[in-house]
Amino acid sequence: MTRVEASATIRRMPSAPDPLFPPALEAFTAEAIGASVASQYGAHDALSRLSDGVVVTSVSADLSDWQPLRPPALGGGLQLTVDLRPGGYRRGAEGCVGGMPYATHANGLALSALDPPTAEWARGRFDVLTLVLRRATLDAFADEAGVPRRTAFACTPGTVDPVIGGMACTLAGALREAPESTSLYFAPLVRAVIGRVLSAHARDGSSEPRGSGALAPWQERKAKAMLAARMSTDISVTEVARECRLSRSHFCKAFKQTTGQSPYAWLTRYRITTAQSLLRSTSQPLADIALACGFGDQSHLTRMFSRVVGTPPGSWRRTLAR
Repeated sequence: MTRVEASATIRRMPSAPDPLFPPALEAFTAEAIGASVASQYGAHDALSRLSDGVVVTSVSADLSDWQPLRPPALGGGLQLTVDLRPGGYRRGAEGCVGGMPYATHANGLALSALDPPTAEWARGRFDVLTLVLRRATLDAFADEAGVPRRTAFACTPGTVDPVIGGMACTLAGALREAPESTSLYFAPLVRAVIGRVLSAHARDGSSEPRGSGALAPWQERKAKAMLAARMSTDISVTEVARECRLSRSHFCKAFKQTTGQSPYAWLTRYRITTAQSLLRSTSQPLADIALACGFGDQSHLTRMFSRVVGTPPGSWRRTLAR
């Protein structure tokens, strides 16, 4: 693969496209992709560089309200977003099991397939690094690495990956320097990030079991839907496993292989994000929210919320009201 690098400082375009229809790009350049990423976050500028067919962009933003993030329409490809610090909130498409908000963490990932683009929403403070590449480039990386071409990704939004996070921080710093001063390590780091995505966060997209003990797509959908629907009551993992036609032990191993979390950890995070939504949109007492989200009592909610979010729910709610 021929190494190509170009650098640009991007100025945001004044027009705001319809959030349901991501803007079509006329050219795959650092300028075009960087402007698209800056527009997603309502930022005035961004730093962007093209390297080996991958556009790397660094942007900072402070979104006072929920804003749709519209990844570029490339007719196929991938956008990897790495949160470099906590302070924001994200959520997926409305009406989906995965559509509940979640707090961002340093080194947290969001993967968006661009065939077709899928919308995400964001609110709060962000320092992010994005890598955007076309499908042909992704396939070329896989071929060069000698691994199967990937058509789908098994990365729960917000998954923390310190390996990618560390490389992303270095790339973000390099974007602030002249390309010639970072030429020895910039392109290798970009390739390493894509290699990590292919090896740790991708699957082949088959409708059959995904290999390595992972759940089939229908099993993942069934399990998450059951866990979410019974969030406020006790639900047996054995019952969910039975609906997925697996033994309890096989289901637990396959669920963690697929999502990166145990069923209990996934359900806990879902309960926390539901509690965040209720804290934001209602004036319900904490005790009522705890019961609605499946926690034993207010102290249980406070303990788990503080562990996941980093602050007690009452303090978190007061921060939103400022």
